[in-house]
Amino acid sequence: MFIHDSFDNASILFEQDYNNNNILVVSLLQHNFKVIGIYRQPNNQSDPNSILFNEVFERTLSKYPHSFVFGDFNINLLTVSEHTIRYQNAFSLNGFALLNEVSNIFPTRINKASGSISCIDHVLTDFHLYDLS
Repeated sequence: MFIHDSFDNASILFEQDYNNNNILVVSLLQHNFKVIGIYRQPNNQSDPNSILFNEVFERTLSKYPHSFVFGDFNINLLTVSEHTIRYQNAFSLNGFALLNEVSNIFPTRINKASGSISCIDHVLTDFHLYDLS
């Protein structure tokens, strides 16, 4: 994650790398919010690595409110599965909402070779529109 030098009071609050998954939490003190960057490697959603990611993700959201979350989650929200439902419940139960428009019109990845589309890059926040004005 790149932090521009105009953010004088930016500080790293939490950083965890495990099994090629990464979570970084940066506090932007002068703006009174946090930015959370996430990379989750693509894998079988029932493997232990995926289960660990879900646990760390939920703890991170509950511990760091007033945040914007950006990431390559490798969880395709254009498909409905037990895993996508569990992921959506994790962020919504912690007061976060997805800012992406989830539809076939706005995919975040397009595979031209196979013709497949996906929505695996997500932006979340627990700010409401009136909090941002």
